[in-house]
Amino acid sequence: MVGCLLINKLDWKKNGFDLHFFASFDQYIQVVHLADYPEWLCINVQADSKIPVWQMALDLEWANVTTGYGFGDNFDRAKADAIITLTKRTEVKISRSML
Repeated sequence: MVGCLLINKLDWKKNGFDLHFFASFDQYIQVVHLADYPEWLCINVQADSKIPVWQMALDLEWANVTTGYGFGDNFDRAKADAIITLTKRTEVKISRSML
């Protein structure tokens, strides 16, 4: 299975994170540039389980780093799923901030 994390670069930098953040992550990861989403760091993950990806997303969100995640049988499907999740999450943040 392939997992995909989309991480807001500005939030990432504000928290002082670097790629060592992923050192404890047992899965193979690859940083991918997405021309359509230049403000997002895209992490491609080869995973046997969704749990480590969910945990990573939770850890990032806990640190106030906006994150989307997705899964699929290939990178394109995982990325599409992550974009859907990210869109839902950012819409909720926008809606809540308008209250």
